[in-house]
Amino acid sequence: MSQPSMTIRPEGDKIRIEFDRDALPEGRLGGYLSLMNSIFLAELSTMTDEQADQLAEDIKADWWGREGQAIMDMLGVKDG
Repeated sequence: MSQPSMTIRPEGDKIRIEFDRDALPEGRLGGYLSLMNSIFLAELSTMTDEQADQLAEDIKADWWGREGQAIMDMLGVKDG
């Protein structure tokens, strides 16, 4: 794999981002694009820090409600 190289340039009303294909680890392009999209969407958000914290807590509680018992069983933790 060569030294990573990325070029960013304006092109009309768009911005073109180019990566050297041989510089990206195999199978990682999707992950990089997903991260860039998440950052882009976060920048557009009007959510306050408090709202974001509450959303994170709600997601964590929902996940634990679905997965918690399976994890406790996997760890051998008994109720009570």
